[in-house]
Amino acid sequence: MKKIIAVMLCVCVLAFAGCSNTEKTTDNDTAAQGAKYLEKEGIAPYDLSDGEEYILNVMNIKKDALLVSYNATENSKMLMVRVYNLNDGQWDETGNLAFVIADDNKQGTISIMEKDNYALELSTISASTKSEKIDDENEYIRSQKIVINDFQNIELNKEIPVAIYINDSDTAGVPIELSEFSDPANFEGIDMVRAVTFEFMDETL
Repeated sequence: MKKIIAVMLCVCVLAFAGCSNTEKTTDNDTAAQGAKYLEKEGIAPYDLSDGEEYILNVMNIKKDALLVSYNATENSKMLMVRVYNLNDGQWDETGNLAFVIADDNKQGTISIMEKDNYALELSTISASTKSEKIDDENEYIRSQKIVINDFQNIELNKEIPVAIYINDSDTAGVPIELSEFSDPANFEGIDMVRAVTFEFMDETL
């Protein structure tokens, strides 16, 4: 319960507490006055202010949270955020968060939070969902998280990897890049691999 409350506070803080660092706000979105938005159409890691970073540290969730900002393109109709687990050389979808893009949510922030049993929780200011738990009692020596670290353009109907989570019993791992998501063979020999992608669609489901 404590973690759930922390996630809700995290998303609310990021939606409303950026007043002193506002990059761009829309006149018709009074509910999100003070929130920080991307100037350009695309996605990027959320730029935490000192105050926001302090709050996440106080709640002891900064190391478990990834915050990604988006500014949807004009022709984007829906955003689909998917969670995958690599199973026998194939990406198996274990959860997703999807919503229709309208004027009031063309810009926003998605929170990706690591939970118990290797589940990932996806949250916006108005919705939240959690991926399937993974029953794995192994104690891995290496845990690595590769996340989006710069601005990315949006290509409609194409998945953009924003995070890859690795757990392995071998400490001598090779460096992994987000672009390697496209070929599951790149992760051969790694015990557990999870990934999160964004896809902006030109049609609703």
